[in-house]
Amino acid sequence: MRKLMIAMLALAVVFGFAACDNSTANSGASQLDVAYIEAVEKTATDYLVGETPDPADFTFTGYDAAGNVVIENMASTLFSATKAFAKGDDEAVFSYTGAVTVPSIKVPVSVYEIEKITVDAKADTVKDAYYTISQVGAVAVDATSTVEGGDYYSYTLVDKTDLVVTATYNGTSEKVIDADDYIAVLGTVTTGTETGFAAISGANWATAAATTLSGKDAVVQVSMAGTSAVDYYPVTYSDNAVSSIYVDVADDYVLYYGIDESSLASATKLSADDVVAKGVMVNGQEGVALSSSLVGANVVKYSLTQNGTYSTDITSLDLTGATSVTVWAKLESAKGVVPDFKQVAVSASVPVEKDSITGLVVTVGSTGFTLDTDYSATTATAPADFTVAYEMASKTAGQTLKLNATTNGYTINPTTFSSKDYLEGTPVTVTVSAGGFSKTVTSKIATV
Repeated sequence: MRKLMIAMLALAVVFGFAACDNSTANSGASQLDVAYIEAVEKTATDYLVGETPDPADFTFTGYDAAGNVVIENMASTLFSATKAFAKGDDEAVFSYTGAVTVPSIKVPVSVYEIEKITVDAKADTVKDAYYTISQVGAVAVDATSTVEGGDYYSYTLVDKTDLVVTATYNGTSEKVIDADDYIAVLGTVTTGTETGFAAISGANWATAAATTLSGKDAVVQVSMAGTSAVDYYPVTYSDNAVSSIYVDVADDYVLYYGIDESSLASATKLSADDVVAKGVMVNGQEGVALSSSLVGANVVKYSLTQNGTYSTDITSLDLTGATSVTVWAKLESAKGVVPDFKQVAVSASVPVEKDSITGLVVTVGSTGFTLDTDYSATTATAPADFTVAYEMASKTAGQTLKLNATTNGYTINPTTFSSKDYLEGTPVTVTVSAGGFSKTVTSKIATV
């Protein structure tokens, strides 16, 4: 009996320790049970002043108020660093964006001051040419910039692609810095030494940069917040001038000639919104409006023949008798162009097609149809404010049609609105048919 009691006491002690073991997560718990979170580095890392810790490099564990593990290996996407490391810091601080509010998570880490920064900008893919106007791509754009032409900003910040920035710290230790953690700005070495550097901020890139950089060596300065260590690499900086022009015709723009095989009428004009000369810039940017502030005050003129009379108003060009259209354009009194810009005419063809009927246009008025009237009779007339016309591919007004006419006529269904089925003022559905087209509209029964 005594042996049995000792054995049972031993089991009780074992189960008691098991009950107190909070090293594994409670499978029935959720984020709502988390009272506080602790984190540890996955791998011991040397951090630098100016760097921002990445939550993905840490393991986060959630605990309840009793100290029991609620969730192990919490998703790093639920955490964000509260700030970059500053001088004197010895811990990384994270905030939690999950379902509950918990205290900031602080993790002891090693933080060092940067003693030297070295930039390797030798890769062929490193951007080493900058312009007063730059193309928007995978380049960081200052939040105060404005859109030109819907596709391009008036300036861009320095492109960090394939730059290798290495920091020296703690004597001889080195670390490659993430692009998000260092600052790169365009500027100059005004006195031939690094001490004469004058930074060009993103906010005045387009306006002040050209003046500040004029006649000086352009460089990019790389630095980190919280340290005076910097390095430079040379770049070129130029006005983003017009290198060539072209005539742009909108993809869906078509000129139509008459359905009766006639040529373009004299009233048909080119659309300045759909046919316009645009510029190609030396930085590769296309689609620049030649009258914009990007290139100064230019005079663009258009003609229907290469050596004809050119006009600044494209809508004034006379299309009488035309069966095909080629638009020529040239840039006169050009400003903001490359020094060897050739002021020659360029051209583009505008599609010309025979107009065609594409459907029906039905206008429904307020009068309505009369009860017990036979609208299939040849003598019948529709309400005066119920009109039918052909819809044309050219979007111009087509032939107006007449009810039941032999030529250019239309029919309706139903043809009779019986007083047995309808009341005055009630809505009716009417299907209009003509020339192989049909359209269903809602009208009403007239009130007598």
